[in-house]
Amino acid sequence: MSCRGTAAADLAAGGERTSLRRRHPLGLLLVGFVAALLASLCEVMPATAETPKRPPSVQQTENVRAELVAERMAVAPGEKLRIGLHQKIRPGWHTYWRNPGDSGLPTRLSWSLRDDARVGDTIWPAPERFSVGPIVNYGYGGEVVLLAPLEVPAAARPGEALTVLLRAEWLVCEEICIPEDAELSLTLQVSERSGAPSPAAALIAEFAARVPQPRGWTARYAAAGERVLLHVTGGDLSTRPIRDAYFFVATPDTIDHAASQPMIATADGLALALTPAASRRGRAIASLEGVIVATGPAGERVAAAIGATEAPLPAAVVEGFAAPALPLWQAVLFALLGGLLLNLMPCVLPVLSMKALAFVAHAHGERAARAREGFAYAAGVVASFLAIAAVVLALRAGGAELGWGFQFQSPVFVAVLAGVTLGVGLSLSGVFHLAGGRLVAYGDSLARRGGGVGAFFTGLLAVVVATPCTAPFMGAALGVALLAPAPTLVAILMAMGLGLALPFLALSLVPSATRLLPRPGPWMDRLKQILAFPMYATTAWLIWVLSQQVSPGSFAIVLGGLVAVAFAGWLYGVLSPERPTLARLAAAALIAVAAYLLADLEGAAPARAPGGPAGIGGSSEAFTADRLAALRGEGRPVFVNMTAAWCITCIVNERAALGGTSLRRHFESQRIAYLVGDWTQRDPAITAYLRSFGRGGVPLYVAYPARGGAPVVLPQLLTEAIVLDAFATR
Repeated sequence: MSCRGTAAADLAAGGERTSLRRRHPLGLLLVGFVAALLASLCEVMPATAETPKRPPSVQQTENVRAELVAERMAVAPGEKLRIGLHQKIRPGWHTYWRNPGDSGLPTRLSWSLRDDARVGDTIWPAPERFSVGPIVNYGYGGEVVLLAPLEVPAAARPGEALTVLLRAEWLVCEEICIPEDAELSLTLQVSERSGAPSPAAALIAEFAARVPQPRGWTARYAAAGERVLLHVTGGDLSTRPIRDAYFFVATPDTIDHAASQPMIATADGLALALTPAASRRGRAIASLEGVIVATGPAGERVAAAIGATEAPLPAAVVEGFAAPALPLWQAVLFALLGGLLLNLMPCVLPVLSMKALAFVAHAHGERAARAREGFAYAAGVVASFLAIAAVVLALRAGGAELGWGFQFQSPVFVAVLAGVTLGVGLSLSGVFHLAGGRLVAYGDSLARRGGGVGAFFTGLLAVVVATPCTAPFMGAALGVALLAPAPTLVAILMAMGLGLALPFLALSLVPSATRLLPRPGPWMDRLKQILAFPMYATTAWLIWVLSQQVSPGSFAIVLGGLVAVAFAGWLYGVLSPERPTLARLAAAALIAVAAYLLADLEGAAPARAPGGPAGIGGSSEAFTADRLAALRGEGRPVFVNMTAAWCITCIVNERAALGGTSLRRHFESQRIAYLVGDWTQRDPAITAYLRSFGRGGVPLYVAYPARGGAPVVLPQLLTEAIVLDAFATR
């Protein structure tokens, strides 16, 4: 029964009792007083029971002043407006963004209002970074407004009140963290039209401007070694100068929040190098969403929401983050040592043997003549390296991705060089002799006679055949050179050329060194003929390289061209003593036929798809970034071998160190996955992988220990013990 009903009943009962006591007026007066008192209480009690007390719009906790705000207090039916939680945070403390970072919890907003009204998802302004020791968090300090869109019911009638209730929960931290909460309310008046801006409207507009926008920016990402490169383009990025940028990833456990994010500016935007979270290292990242905050020259900040897609990145981006692992002076020193050791590599020995033979022939002659030959040889070597630098710079300007020995990825170059080495071998065998200084590039006069011209072209040929080899110290120096600006590239390659030329230059300039050399004699002619066979071996190797690059039909055409070269040499040798002009014309015609046969090689179908296994000892798989990531995600140890059919150093390592039965058994017993990247032909994925380790060419050997350990780059000259030790100690 209601309060009002109870009072009426009591009054009626009192009336009955009064009727029974008409003879007592004082009792009647007392009953009337009680009835009036009960009636007055009934006027108060229903309001207290039926209208609960609403929470305030502002609440102060120990560390945060929280207020529920709206941009207008008078709203029209069906109108949309912004409301939000305004937090003033204690100095030195902070709350958290939707991804709190290494620790923390995001602020949670729970709305309550009439059923036909709607509040949308929280709109987060761009966050800040907060570091506590090694921990990095994303959130807000000072003050922030977490916004949400409110849709007023279309059925709301002017004059009604629309009450919005909010329960907010947050974690506020300094060196310690305290969970706090607040219950807030706000009453909006429904009118026929929207009202004037509220006192909080300017504050809401300020933080709405800090909310990241799409801005027309396009983002792509790709794995590069142990990092993820993020490339952002489009919108006004091509014209907006950017001093710095930071990527706030939206998904936890994706990016290492504490790792630095180096930035480079590109022609059409910017790029960042991100470090995957520890739980993600070695595993593919399925998506990359978040906020880019870019800072301009004057400190102005621009925030953009991005959703990046995985896709190959331009070479300039990959190369831009392959920071030189060495300072310039050290890279030049390594280049000098690498060039010096290049004299001992098998690809250079045939040509150097020819030069040694020519040097012995003139070692005991005039000192000035020896010095001229030494300088001429050094000039030829250095000129070759400068020519390589010029080609690299020209092709790099056109967007090509190049590495040391890149010319051997061209079947035409390999075929032409095979013809040259075959011609040199035939000349050394006495099939023909090139008179004077003409056509010395074919090598005959380089071995049989002295003089500056012969020495110069010997230097050129030595560099041409040296490029398939990589000596110790060369890898790091080339990694710097091929990614560096033009002056650095030229300085490093010149140092490498000087190192290659240094032994013969020293012999030419040091008189006492000539006493160690044998006297010229008839034995030299026999030795010259013997030296033809290393040239034939070089030709055979180049033919084998071609067999890996072109289809069987194209390979048969190459063999026909080499037959034409051999026939031209024989015909020249037969005719030149009596009819030198006819000999030259006939040889030129046959060489032209050979060149015609080789002209279409560049577009010939490959013998196998790029990136296929090199087929060396032990079971192996073709390298792909996805396969490497999958194996790393499984926690398996992985050995990566970046090789090429034309890389002699690679072949020597594969036969001497990687082809053994004991190593294969160890790989099988320890479940070490073996990935082979075949760079015989151009492959952007392999080039990007080489760049990620600061390398400009093959070989590259990388050991990935089990359970996601850091990768270990092995030396360029391998032994089985080196490989076993890379996995045994980690």
